[in-house]
Amino acid sequence: VAPRVASADAPLAVTRRVDGRALTEPELKRALDAAAAGAPSPQLAALTEAIRAVHRTPPPTELLSDAAPCWRGPHFDRWFGCVTGFSRTSLLADAAAAVPELESAAGDVGTPHFCHFDLLPDNFVVHRVGGGVSVVDFEYSAVGQPLMDVAILAMGCDLSATQDAILLASFLELGDSSRVSPTLARRFLALKALASLREALWGAVAEVSGASAVSGAEAA
Repeated sequence: VAPRVASADAPLAVTRRVDGRALTEPELKRALDAAAAGAPSPQLAALTEAIRAVHRTPPPTELLSDAAPCWRGPHFDRWFGCVTGFSRTSLLADAAAAVPELESAAGDVGTPHFCHFDLLPDNFVVHRVGGGVSVVDFEYSAVGQPLMDVAILAMGCDLSATQDAILLASFLELGDSSRVSPTLARRFLALKALASLREALWGAVAEVSGASAVSGAEAA
């Protein structure tokens, strides 16, 4: 799933180097569009298998809790608390009310799994030989719901409804995007909205804390 850990002596973790390059948003969209045109996409298959492999990984005991499972993930409420009263979060004034509506629209949370919670293109490494895919940057990993991981990827790449359906069909191994029902598409859209809200809160926390790698302008 991820690069092999060579050493994990606090405060540093050292992993083996993966001979590859970061996935890009245009590259993912090209793979999805090729699949929409009926062309098989080994890269898309490798990508969604890597995501499923993350979810098959047993969660470390440190991540387990007695909290009720939810779609938004364990970081969300803490981030919300960190930025309460921050000037920019007036833009999110209705967010507290929107969250339960979005989670309700997303449906049953199902069985919790180990999730990455930051599956943006940069966190996939495409191997230079063989076309395999590794996942990196588990800083935000937690126990959660697998479909939320996929929604974060779709949100981060601003995928269209057609591209969403193809990504979902590949991830869920449905065989064809026509088997993505309107109900599932609507659930997924709610999760993308929730993922967007997570990203907005993360940006606000980054700006308030000044501890992020992003610049002040990027956070704003």
